Amino acid sequence: MKNFILVVAIVIAILIIIIAGGYLVSGHADEKTNKRDAIHGFRIETSRPSKKDFKLSVNCYGSVVSQNVVAIRAPLQGRIVKINVAEESSVKKGDILFIMGGPDIERKLQILNFQASHLGELISELKGVLQRKKDALHKRLISIDELEAAKLNLLKTRRVYDETLLRLHQLQDSLKIRAPFDGVFTKRIFIEGQDVDKGEIIGYIIDTQHLRVIATAFPLKEDREIKGKEAVIFTRDGNSVHGTVKKVLTERTPSGGVNLYVESKDIDRQLRVGESVSGIVILRTDSKVISLPERAVVYDDRGNTFVFIKSRGGQYIKRSVHVGLSSDGWVEILNGVSEVDEVVTQGAYELFYRDFNRTFRVED
Repeated sequence: MKNFILVVAIVIAILIIIIAGGYLVSGHADEKTNKRDAIHGFRIETSRPSKKDFKLSVNCYGSVVSQNVVAIRAPLQGRIVKINVAEESSVKKGDILFIMGGPDIERKLQILNFQASHLGELISELKGVLQRKKDALHKRLISIDELEAAKLNLLKTRRVYDETLLRLHQLQDSLKIRAPFDGVFTKRIFIEGQDVDKGEIIGYIIDTQHLRVIATAFPLKEDREIKGKEAVIFTRDGNSVHGTVKKVLTERTPSGGVNLYVESKDIDRQLRVGESVSGIVILRTDSKVISLPERAVVYDDRGNTFVFIKSRGGQYIKRSVHVGLSSDGWVEILNGVSEVDEVVTQGAYELFYRDFNRTFRVED
């Protein structure tokens, strides 16, 4: 019994010691935390600067148009006897758009066909004459001059025949008005059965293989030169297409913007005529420059910029800096910070507003 009481007493004593020790340790820890909070009261993080690329750009918006819209003209006076394609249809180079005819054209075709047929028969006769002349010369019945005259007559007739056939084929081919390139047939002016004069516009072809973006941009005063700059065009489905500013129109919009042409092979392949787009024009690119997270830079009420540098002794030193471009939460540092500096990236504003004239030191 005494042994049991002794064991219980020992266990109770051990529990008391453990509880008391835990309380003392907890109290000491709380005292240390409070002390640390009394020094900072906020979280501080540091890191060295990074090297990043920054782009100075302006926004633009516009639409996709064709570089080449060609008027389809009647090659000769006549009548539209057939229209082969519907308006706003896609066509390939060489597709027949219109077929011409009419009384005057039919009369010309008849004349040329008659002439070609008559000349063909005449050539057959002259070939027979030439052969007889050769036989007569062989028998010494005629002179060589007579044979040469027969040859020349056949040659002249063949030349006239060839010219007549050429005119006939040219006329027949001109009656089929073809698409000069791949595109969209649009703005048809005449209907079947109407007469047209030579050179009269009967429709248009929009070139869908060579496109451009006509966009409006608002350039910065210090970067007025936009021609030749890279542009990134964004489509409604979220894709991006790169191009180059090929031309800037001299006339400004009422709101002060400039109209410009953006072109590239990617625009030709990926965009469509009439598509509305937005984008940016990249005026300047600063590559691999010292940069910091935006939260590391402190602005005072006058717009001056500062950062805090951690010294070797653990102090946080306020330093004036000049900033440049910003992008995606990062800011370009033009001067005031080197690559090896350890810069406060979390807690900079707290340090700045805690005490303007005080140097902060962390507890080791």
